Amino acid sequence: MLATRYGLLSALLVCGSALADKALFRHPWDPTQSVLRLEPHHGLIRTTDSITIHTTDQRPIRVFSRRGQTIYEGPPTTLRDLAPNHYFVECPGDRTQFAVLPADYRGSAFLGTEAFAAAGWDGPVADRLAQMQPTWARVMGEGYWPRVQPAPDQWDWQRLDTCVATNQALGRRLTIMAFVRPSWQTNDATFITDYARYVRALAQRYDGRIHSIQIWNEPWFGPKVPRDLRIPGATEREFVEFYTRLARAARAAIRSVSTNILVLGPEWDANQQHHPLPTTRYAVACGLPELFDIWTWHDDNWDCYPDEPSWVGPIPHRLRVIRELIGAKPLFISEAKFPARSALGIRPGVN
Repeated sequence: MLATRYGLLSALLVCGSALADKALFRHPWDPTQSVLRLEPHHGLIRTTDSITIHTTDQRPIRVFSRRGQTIYEGPPTTLRDLAPNHYFVECPGDRTQFAVLPADYRGSAFLGTEAFAAAGWDGPVADRLAQMQPTWARVMGEGYWPRVQPAPDQWDWQRLDTCVATNQALGRRLTIMAFVRPSWQTNDATFITDYARYVRALAQRYDGRIHSIQIWNEPWFGPKVPRDLRIPGATEREFVEFYTRLARAARAAIRSVSTNILVLGPEWDANQQHHPLPTTRYAVACGLPELFDIWTWHDDNWDCYPDEPSWVGPIPHRLRVIRELIGAKPLFISEAKFPARSALGIRPGVN
């Protein structure tokens, strides 16, 4: 029920947001100006909170909802008792946005983010995430293979230990991304064995403390892929076959020390050189789905707003096709990005 009631709002917030029709703005945006300021600066509050809007030179402001209803117009001010919504603020030359959550919002079961780094995050990002209360967190750099195993017989757990402890304290369910080939691993013949040793060490150290381990990220092959991210293979079929062997060895290694940690993959990227469905069809023939507890992929659309039909529309179709291919296995969209267009009507590539 939480995901149903608050999920859309949370998803829009995390993506940087809901669509405001450009026609709803009265003033053009000037990239040389930055005069609007919000307090709290992270721009995410509850209905019981207030938000103060400043301009550096006291120019007048206008606040309106995502459907265009003007909430306030006049000099900079403090607003209280706002209804849950996504709001936009404009003044001549500048624009910003904020959102109001219900007073009893307690997070959403589906909502995830990148894990806090070992050194901790601060500023607007940490404050905003504290308000959003994501359930899931994916550990990236702190858990990468070269980070924890900088040499064949050397292990460095300090940063990952801190990262896991920090996110555990925040109540987040953790996935470690087992990714990036170390510079010392130069032999394709031992790649799978060495990788299995790495994920086994992860599982053994963090059994009972993490939810899952992700087997690589956006796997692909060929000279266009950087060496440290590349899966061996000269053709797409060879790549799928190698990745299947990698996943099989990784699963066995994880299961040898943990029955609790789930194995996630394949993390296909919808915007890579390949289309994920033909690749998935051959992966099914190779037995790849049976090696994952949850089938994962990235659903990226680089030229849409989060709530536009152009992004939302294809998802049910892809879900149906993937479900037909892999059966009843749980599905998880582990990344969804909307970086190309701004909810503030700012042109692509700016801000």
